[in-house]
Amino acid sequence: MLMVRVWETAVMLSWVFGLWLCWRYTRRAFLLGVYLSTSLTFGYDFSFAGHDLWRMTFHPDSIWMFEWFGRRYALWAPLSYGFFFGIAAFIGLRYRDALDRRLGVWQYVLSFPLLYALNLAIEGTAIQLWQVNVYHLPPSYLFFNLPLMHFVTTGLMFTGTLWLSRNSFEILLRAGWSDFRAEPARERNGDAGFRRRVFLLGLATPQAAFYVALTVAYWLYNALRIPNTRY
Repeated sequence: MLMVRVWETAVMLSWVFGLWLCWRYTRRAFLLGVYLSTSLTFGYDFSFAGHDLWRMTFHPDSIWMFEWFGRRYALWAPLSYGFFFGIAAFIGLRYRDALDRRLGVWQYVLSFPLLYALNLAIEGTAIQLWQVNVYHLPPSYLFFNLPLMHFVTTGLMFTGTLWLSRNSFEILLRAGWSDFRAEPARERNGDAGFRRRVFLLGLATPQAAFYVALTVAYWLYNALRIPNTRY
């Protein structure tokens, strides 16, 4: 139980750090919405992905967020989505000009192996050491405790979030809103009503990206007919 609590504490602190980044370096509208929304995507994970796609269960000593129809969901799970995808989105937007100059469209392609490698390093290691969660898939479909298909699904989740966020960000810039404090002030930055709309747009962006990613994931898992080893 102790190491599960250590994991949960590390996830919580990482999530708080990501929230601090958005609170400190932005005008607390679009990127704050994006960051919070990456945690709210847990609805997809609980309702569809965790059980039907990845056949995932959590450590029995986890602190539970809720139980619904006999299925429990760990409190750390949405926070892990938040810091993992949210901080990556923050970096992708804050350094967008440098990424465009050096990588161009390749930044989206390279997101797939980069995010998969980070997922292996963080979640894969936590599973290996403490079994904080388990994917009930045949070993041939797993790599270092994670589904091989995470290369596609995790990559699509982040790439979709980044692409939609970048395009929304550019539209907001042209509409007179700058989300980062270090950028020049624009005419709409003091408009409270516009700020609320910008925040709502940020909330919606990751949800759309995750919907597309998990739709693709369902198609892949069905096409490959990956069996469930839990039962």
